[in-house]
Amino acid sequence: MWGDYMEKGQILEKASLSSVDVHGSMETFGFYVSADIATSFTLLVGIFFPSAT
Repeated sequence: MWGDYMEKGQILEKASLSSVDVHGSMETFGFYVSADIATSFTLLVGIFFPSAT
């Protein structure tokens, strides 16, 4: 998926297609998926564990 680590709070987006702020200020993260421990853990449990077991 991504070749490097992200900082907490960064918005997940394609490298070739950046996000456009259509909902107003970026302070409202409700419409975006941001990098945090819950997102990383969900990817780990949902993708890695089933393929490793």
